[in-house]
Amino acid sequence: MRITFLDSSFFLALVHKDDPLHERAEAWQRVLRGEFLTTEYVLQQTADALCEESLRELALEIVWLMRADPGVGVVPASTALLEEGLRLLQEQKGTDWSLTECTSFAAMRYAGLRDALTTSRHFEQAGFRSLLRMRPPDEVKTTSPDIREKLCEAIRHGCVVKFRYHDGLRLVEPYRYGRSVMGHELLRGFQRGGASKSGEAVGWKTFRVSEIDELTLTDQHFGTARSGYSGGESIMSEVYCQV
Repeated sequence: MRITFLDSSFFLALVHKDDPLHERAEAWQRVLRGEFLTTEYVLQQTADALCEESLRELALEIVWLMRADPGVGVVPASTALLEEGLRLLQEQKGTDWSLTECTSFAAMRYAGLRDALTTSRHFEQAGFRSLLRMRPPDEVKTTSPDIREKLCEAIRHGCVVKFRYHDGLRLVEPYRYGRSVMGHELLRGFQRGGASKSGEAVGWKTFRVSEIDELTLTDQHFGTARSGYSGGESIMSEVYCQV
């Protein structure tokens, strides 16, 4: 299975609509399939770049989504990875690579990766492909029209939904439905009750729509958005519907 590395420049190009490579980042997001990999150092770098108070919730959402999505592997920050990054940084004379980039190169080499969603030419210098410096292939869209219609109807009318997910039935207030950076259709919602692998049956959760079964709209409704929900910008590259 294809695995693509996610760099902070990709996240920032998606977030900032005035970025010169914003449209290209969106195009690559739509066509890429498979699994993804990043590091905690990259997530920290992304959050640091979005440190303004007005962007803080968005920065936290990016980090949360990357850590929560089962299609994304996040390599933990560690002494071993830092030491390998420092070694690469010391060895490379005549370059202006950053330490975070060097830890990314180390993680990519260890995982045997070739491609990175990044704008940085440094990845090319290190022997990888910087996809955001290339034109994406033609888009092949995949949709889930039936479930999309039901979820968007529930969101529009504030209907609580019930569905089977992994280990049992869930009762959820749906707030945002769309496609994530990794190409997975996700539902962000507040679970009122039901099953939970984590043992937390109540609280904010993100569900992969492809794993939702037996979706129905209940006669229960929810009103104003709960605390913890940001209805503004989202790292989802395409939002189908939201509160």
